[in-house]
Amino acid sequence: MQMAEQVPPEVQSLAVRYNQLRDFVSTLLQQKMATEAEIEELKRLIDVLENKVEDDYVYEAIGGVLAKRKKDDVLSEAKEKLEILEARLEKFKKQEEKYTAELKETEEKLKALLAKQYQTLAK
Repeated sequence: MQMAEQVPPEVQSLAVRYNQLRDFVSTLLQQKMATEAEIEELKRLIDVLENKVEDDYVYEAIGGVLAKRKKDDVLSEAKEKLEILEARLEKFKKQEEKYTAELKETEEKLKALLAKQYQTLAK
């Protein structure tokens, strides 16, 4: 009898769910880290615009072209984007907490089922 045939459907489905959760949490962490990096970049931009740029106009790279823009417009857009990204980051943190807990719970259930299966096979 092959090992796959000995694994009950409950264990198989739980293992699939565990792998799905693990992959989702991994993707979520990558998105969270990218968002955190973007937030830090925006914070630096806002700091520079507020504290170091005295001109009323700045140059912004738009698709390989430098465009002259009002500093206040660029600053306003950066602050809006920062607000959106901070809200997104909070959502990622809540999802991370929720799905990491579910992942741990699923892992524990899977371990218990596998231990039970092993004991049954050892008899």
